Amino acid sequence: MSNSVVARMQGDDYQALYFWLMACRLFQEHTRVNSVGYEYDLAKSFDDVVVIYDPPSIDEQGNPLHMDFYQIKYHVAQEGTITWQSLCDPAFINATSVSFLQKLKNAYQLMKQQGKNCRFHLVTPWIINPTDPLRILISNTGGALRLSKLMEGKTDASQMGKIRAVWREHMGLASDQELLEVLASLRLILGSGTMVQLTERLNDRLLAVGLQPINEAVNTHTYVNLIQNLFKKGKVLFQKQELLECCKREGLWRGVTASSTSAIEVGIRSFYRWAENMEDETENMLPLEKYFEGRYLKEGYSWQNIASEIEEFIKRSFVRGKQYNLHLDAHASIAFAAGYHLNVSSGVDVAPVQKVFRGGKQIWRPDEQNQQKVYPDWEYAETTLSGKGHDVAIAIGVKHDITEDVLVYINQANLPVGRIITCLVEGGPSAFAIQDANHALFLADRITAKVKSRNIHERTGHLHIFYAGPNALLFFIGKLAKSFGKCTIYEYDFDTQMPGKYQPGITFPK
Repeated sequence: MSNSVVARMQGDDYQALYFWLMACRLFQEHTRVNSVGYEYDLAKSFDDVVVIYDPPSIDEQGNPLHMDFYQIKYHVAQEGTITWQSLCDPAFINATSVSFLQKLKNAYQLMKQQGKNCRFHLVTPWIINPTDPLRILISNTGGALRLSKLMEGKTDASQMGKIRAVWREHMGLASDQELLEVLASLRLILGSGTMVQLTERLNDRLLAVGLQPINEAVNTHTYVNLIQNLFKKGKVLFQKQELLECCKREGLWRGVTASSTSAIEVGIRSFYRWAENMEDETENMLPLEKYFEGRYLKEGYSWQNIASEIEEFIKRSFVRGKQYNLHLDAHASIAFAAGYHLNVSSGVDVAPVQKVFRGGKQIWRPDEQNQQKVYPDWEYAETTLSGKGHDVAIAIGVKHDITEDVLVYINQANLPVGRIITCLVEGGPSAFAIQDANHALFLADRITAKVKSRNIHERTGHLHIFYAGPNALLFFIGKLAKSFGKCTIYEYDFDTQMPGKYQPGITFPK
């Protein structure tokens, strides 16, 4: 069998697995997904997988979203990379005359004429060429283009001006404004993973919605065969009940174990990647992506704007007497703020949902009836900064020791910090340092006691909080933070990974 035939077959399998990744959303409790298409030619050239929402979902800017279109471009090997010119080259998508960008424009205009707000995704295991300017145009907020970055450079002779001019002419658009309208609908899901990685991700979702996981020990892919055979019979669009019956006939339905609680699922999201479908998992959700370009605040917004929105969301979404699970795919400041406003005096029973190793999730609801276990405590160390002031910085390192980074930042920012308290879990920092919800609550309580031990001069100053660890623990610390006095939590610059690259986040109280 020729290599080209094998590559095409593997590409078909990859597309089928991606279909099931989206189709699982039909079975989630709070889903807005009405139907999922496979080779569904609603918008030509974006027909590999189509997700249709009813009622409309919410995009990254908080706008109603009617459909997501996915075009899958699988490659057997990482023998190539993507450049900004690739999007103008028909050969990039194995076409002869029409490029990816031209197909994007046609699909966008078709859906716009129908009054539909849609996103168009290119999904590929390939990555951007590390020397190409496209690398600085892709946002981690769902793979959207950073349009403000694209608009830098006033003339066509500048780097971004050249890209705009070529793309504009290539798509036959009259102005930069028309270009931006089309590109705003584009999502580039690059480095989408190997076949094995996609299978592992799909297995997590299959298990979560009550379907049998893929047996990796056998050579046949039941789910791949099923959707491909249904397509051969002319079926291209599926709703929940129809797909459920198909899965039952094939022996793929195992059912969902009834929850032991009636907890209401609520979410706060500022990171879009890996939380794209939070609205399917929650009854109520606060999307904050509109404030960010990737991890960074957009110009014109402040952390205090966000703090106010979080406070208002919590006031209207949580009531005493009910139980809640809180999904937090969000910045550290936001996790802390959620805890701060859902503090122990609020009387609300709320547990954070924590992502764990291999992509699963756990509800971290402490068991007050079973707190006899002896857990690893914090190990404390102190650094005195002579002549700086009477503020205190606390460096909480669950995953790794951040003391040196904090020291560099304090010196660079000239903060009036006289003492740094380092907190490391006994046994050393690691991704597995916290054992369970009771352990997290214990550590949060111990942090609170340490903060309260500041002397009288330090307590009149400011507490600067630096953190590297799971959001669920930070949520618990926030719940106990009313006694901290004036404090600020800082955000680390994960993109640069440079020493001391922090930015102040939310300050409490207002």
